[in-house]
Amino acid sequence: MNLRRTKIVSTLGPATDPDSVLLEVLREVDAVRLNFSHGNIEDHIRRIESVRRLSIDLGKDVAVFADLQGPKIRIGCFEGGECFLNVGDRFIFDLDCDPNRGSSERVWFDYPGLVKDVQSRENLIFLLDDGKIRMRVCSSWDRGFECIVECGGVLFSRKGMSVLGGGVCAPMLTSKDLEDLKKACQLDVDMIALSFPASGNDILKARELIDAYDPTIGIISKIERKEAVDNLEDIIQYSDVVMVARGDLALEVGEEEVPILQKYIIKQGRLKETPIIVATQMMESMTQSATPTRAEVSDVANAVLDGADCVMLSAETATGLYPSQVVQKVASICKSIEKHSLTQKSQYQDKIKYHSIDESVAYATMYLANRMPVSAIIALTEHGKTPRIMSRVRTGIPIYALSRKSRSRAFMSFLRDVYPVSFDMQEIKTSKQLVVKVVDYFLERGVIGKEDCFILTHGDDLTGSRSTSTLKVCKVADILSYGSSNDCTKGRMEELIGVEYNE
Repeated sequence: MNLRRTKIVSTLGPATDPDSVLLEVLREVDAVRLNFSHGNIEDHIRRIESVRRLSIDLGKDVAVFADLQGPKIRIGCFEGGECFLNVGDRFIFDLDCDPNRGSSERVWFDYPGLVKDVQSRENLIFLLDDGKIRMRVCSSWDRGFECIVECGGVLFSRKGMSVLGGGVCAPMLTSKDLEDLKKACQLDVDMIALSFPASGNDILKARELIDAYDPTIGIISKIERKEAVDNLEDIIQYSDVVMVARGDLALEVGEEEVPILQKYIIKQGRLKETPIIVATQMMESMTQSATPTRAEVSDVANAVLDGADCVMLSAETATGLYPSQVVQKVASICKSIEKHSLTQKSQYQDKIKYHSIDESVAYATMYLANRMPVSAIIALTEHGKTPRIMSRVRTGIPIYALSRKSRSRAFMSFLRDVYPVSFDMQEIKTSKQLVVKVVDYFLERGVIGKEDCFILTHGDDLTGSRSTSTLKVCKVADILSYGSSNDCTKGRMEELIGVEYNE
């Protein structure tokens, strides 16, 4: 089977609203993002219902997460929807301007605290529309700033406004975010993405709020502040998933720093057993073009080579002209790069000390998988902890995570190399029954063949609800011709790994 190991996240929007388009997108992606910076609650409800319905038709789990806007500063609206700024023009950001009547001379902005946050700064630079427009502040007062345009162009209504070098002190959750968080939890999303967290404490505060609605909802922390980079270890520790949000991050630390930070964040995520999403402008030209640039192909390829668990598409699928084509192209790039030996071998676990039984079993599994002729790793799990640990180790072998919990399967949709499976454990009472059912299930789907070997892990109670404590190396042919009570052929295992096997 030609499985794609790197996961794809697609942002939903008007372009994916037709069922025919959304179905094609869902065939390829593993998770979808609802951007709460845009649209209304009715839009989000409709899109979630469509994803859940079509996912059932496709017979796959697709994770759904809500991305909160956070304290992103936005300008007001221009009377004509846009204005053109020339280099050298004077332009004013004015809290006293009508929010809906901006002009080529001034516009409102939505964060009054900005004046105080940057009052002591020298050489203050504002970046708008992801850095396309650049302005230098020449004077300020208690209600705004006067600037000189250094890089001009068309500035549209409601575009984002950033401070080069960071330093904005707005709280992570605005009043809008608090309301959106409540609505998202009620919509039964699998995860909530937090924008602009500055520290692990921000994640813990959000965790308390989410737990009040549903403690099974996970947290995706977006790294887009300089302060977040400084506090990366704590943020990763308290997050379920971390996103390298390269757009706003580049505006704070500078574009040149982002490639190195991307590699660093991915490495830290692997060490902390936390999946990493790489996001922003991965295939930006495909919002208008049916084919990507060579640089964009290399960008996706490098994220895969770096070890990212997921790559994310934003405007490319939300508002672009070719949403189904772009996800197909990203999938093709990922599959091609994943054939390279650099993505399939790892000495990562050789330097690790183990602190629990399930951790030891997980790493022992990957050690064997990288040194034996096995075609699959099959893990029974309740919450996805063991597959999460396994996915940190590079291997070309698929990890099938069998779980009865839909929320756990949604979380595992973000894990590289992991393929969540809804698996019925009812009426299974013995280890032998489990192995036989696993073989029947995966043989029927063409995942394993009669001459293949696979590794199976599970806990003592065979449901996945207990910590993983058991590792078995099984040969399919032996299980199909069971003549004894042994669950796996001991002699075959000794032949494969050269050690005595004791039940």
